[in-house]
Amino acid sequence: MNIRNIATPLWMLFLFFLCFTYPTTQLYTQSEAEDCIDWYTRMGEEMFDKGRYDSVLYFFKKRLPYCKKNNNHKAAINSTNWITYIYDAMGVMDSLEFYQKVAESHAEELAKVEPYAEDLYKYNNTYARFYEIKREISKKLEYLKKAQSILKNQADSNTSHLIISYQNLATAYEDVGDHYTALEYATYANKLLQKHTEDEQELSDAVSILNTIGFQYMHLSNYDEALRYYEKAINLAERLEEKNITVAFIFANLGYLYFEHGDYVRAIKLVRKAMRLLEALDQKKHYVYAACNRVLGQCAMKQGRKVAALQFLSRAKEFGLKHQGFKSYITGGNFKVLADFYRENNPDLALDYYQKSLSALVLEFNDTMDISANPILTQTCYSKPRFLEILEAKGSLLLERGCHENALLCYRRLDELMFDMRRSYQAESSKFLLQEKAIPIYEKAIEVALQLDETETALRFAERSKAVFLLEATKDKNARSFVGLPEELLQQEEKYKMDIAYLQREKYGQQSDSENSAELDAHIFLLSKQKQELVERLEKEFPRYYHFKYADVEISIDHLQENLDNDEAMLHYFYGLEKLYVFGITKKQVGVQELEINAAIEEKVYNLLENIEAREESCDAFLEYGNMASALYDFLLKNSVAQFAGNIKKLRIIPDGVLRYLPFQVLVKNFDEEKFSTHGYDELDYVVRDFSISYSYSSSVRNAIRQVGDGGNFKVDFAGFAPVFDGKKIASNGRDVPKKLLASVKEVESVNDLFGGKTFLRKEASAANFKRIAGRCKVLHLATHATLGEHTMSSKIHFYDDYITVGEIYSLPEMNTRLAVLSACRTARGKLKRGEGIMSIARAFGVAGCPATLSCLWSVPDGETSDLMVSFYENLMRGKTHAAALNVAQQNYLQKEVMTSMQAHPFRWGAFVLFE
Repeated sequence: MNIRNIATPLWMLFLFFLCFTYPTTQLYTQSEAEDCIDWYTRMGEEMFDKGRYDSVLYFFKKRLPYCKKNNNHKAAINSTNWITYIYDAMGVMDSLEFYQKVAESHAEELAKVEPYAEDLYKYNNTYARFYEIKREISKKLEYLKKAQSILKNQADSNTSHLIISYQNLATAYEDVGDHYTALEYATYANKLLQKHTEDEQELSDAVSILNTIGFQYMHLSNYDEALRYYEKAINLAERLEEKNITVAFIFANLGYLYFEHGDYVRAIKLVRKAMRLLEALDQKKHYVYAACNRVLGQCAMKQGRKVAALQFLSRAKEFGLKHQGFKSYITGGNFKVLADFYRENNPDLALDYYQKSLSALVLEFNDTMDISANPILTQTCYSKPRFLEILEAKGSLLLERGCHENALLCYRRLDELMFDMRRSYQAESSKFLLQEKAIPIYEKAIEVALQLDETETALRFAERSKAVFLLEATKDKNARSFVGLPEELLQQEEKYKMDIAYLQREKYGQQSDSENSAELDAHIFLLSKQKQELVERLEKEFPRYYHFKYADVEISIDHLQENLDNDEAMLHYFYGLEKLYVFGITKKQVGVQELEINAAIEEKVYNLLENIEAREESCDAFLEYGNMASALYDFLLKNSVAQFAGNIKKLRIIPDGVLRYLPFQVLVKNFDEEKFSTHGYDELDYVVRDFSISYSYSSSVRNAIRQVGDGGNFKVDFAGFAPVFDGKKIASNGRDVPKKLLASVKEVESVNDLFGGKTFLRKEASAANFKRIAGRCKVLHLATHATLGEHTMSSKIHFYDDYITVGEIYSLPEMNTRLAVLSACRTARGKLKRGEGIMSIARAFGVAGCPATLSCLWSVPDGETSDLMVSFYENLMRGKTHAAALNVAQQNYLQKEVMTSMQAHPFRWGAFVLFE
């Protein structure tokens, strides 16, 4: 008898045993199936503890049919979670999609009976990871949000799970470049964790979260805050029993921070420290190791050590290709930096590397040879922010090389990409940041379009650079009116808005109480996320609403010309980093001017405003004003207006950059020092004498505003507020400001006599009455004080008993008012956000839905203000347009029979600007 003869019956006996131990599911009762589920679970977990991954897969795959037979959805989801986890750990991705679909069917059934089950939370987390692997970040976000929603609705939700959930969402928003939202989530995770850093795992989580916060601040160029959080992370990391990869991350990020800050010696020191730690952890295969070599190469480039730079960059490329593969985020970054290295001395090779970088970054894009080819947005991309960087670098190099057609292809794709990225962002600040970064991109896009004589394309780029958030708000209002969303959901959203505005008011109105401020921030964060969840629900459940809200707006020159009067010209300014483009359009003509920007232009604008507000009576001040106002006219208007044939009497101006602060009506033509040295302000040839002027945030915004209906729910045609204040004082910018506005009563009553509406005087001019009537009158007139805050949301309009903040104006329901006249100081002023405009009180009314605002750039005496306002309304009643009514009012003021030089000072009449 040999060994084979003995082994055979034993083997057959084992098979016989298996047949009875693991019969098919068809032979099992429900109870026996549950026993099998438990047995397979124990075996799978036992194999996992022994590191036998193939066996783990075997047992959990065998477990699935029994789960299905018993309709045990929790166990089925648990099985697929295990299978997905093991395949992920083994780097085998082919089967994941099949098991994701299996899990999804069970999750749908479980959600019907137990929507907040722990297994559903785990399922959503597991498949968020699945979509991260596939680089479908929007799907990853969707699953992470579902997981968090389940946690928040559990009566006994696990705090550590919540912390991880917020941290996961932070890194997901980081992936798409929405760094402000990522910062909000990570900061809230850190707040939750501060009371829970007792064991090793919580300590490790804290280090990871602090690193995430520091990373967001670094990308927001707030290096001081980034450094502070990185140092906190390092201090906590020292308490860990074992150093982990997260600590290496921190040192690498710190190194990159110092590289960005220009401290290359310290950057090299920290990056090498990260590399030593990775080597000690036997993690040279980790992508951070390749990234560290890349930063060393970048530092060497800046230091002029070209040989060393190429060595490090080549090493980074080799590590990336070997351990991450060609199609990877890290490889795409390595190719991009190599392209930057060769850009100056070997531009053809640089273009080849930019093309390889795009191919590495986008999974379905494989064209590494054709420089005219670019990925499309529907293809899966490892990182859209990096895609943006690479495509921008490629486009600008093509422009430098004179390859205009190919460069324009890049800029068209960049335009689409930025639109897509902005739409995915939650935080308004992230949208503003992207818009600011877009300015140099659009500047070059306009340049290349004009080189190719594509004026309409150039104008479109200029349009896309402006007032994006305001356009979204207007389109959102239009979409709601077209679709007719459920009133219950809209009321819930309005409540969120009002609650958030109230908390913001509390935050910015309090003294420096950091603990209370942190609590308010936490409440604002949670309410904002609930509001965002509701908006996302509306977008998902009402596809037509989504379509109207995000439909691209195409503005053609033909369309613009159709909407111009015969005596009207539109001047559209694009204020770049180096060049100012002026697009001039009339009914029959189109022209473009390209002007060089220098520091003197911006300085002249600010100095002109300062000169006006100082209102000095000296001859020197007069000459200074005349020279600056004339120089700005010559630069900004003279040639633009001169190119038009015919009799142009109306100017529709779309300003940009610092020009948004400039009242064009006060500019002066034909100023000669010798001629005017003995004359005064009453003799100057102001632009207002020749043109009526209105302003728009952009043509797209103007077009969208004109589509907004009036709501048809007006209580009165006119509502005027005059708190007067009776000599009381209010605090403004740390100073006491007289509140007595005696002329405001006459102003409001005189206008009301024309319209026959409703006046709110003194005590009746309360915040409560404002909230009650605002939006339900055709014309809203506020003759009061306004205060600019350090933060946009803290700017306010004062009423007799209280004030209303910008945040509260945003949240006003039913803002159907057609014209808001803000006869209050500096309501057109605020912080300038490049691309978006001035964050003023007047703009807040536009965001709330008011299509036209007349507001003030500086503090004007209430007597002159009253006269101008009454004249403005009289002209409206005679049938004039808003712009014509204002123009005639200002001209009438300057043509008074008894007019001294200082009475004609622009300070007294030139502050009001009309945006519509």
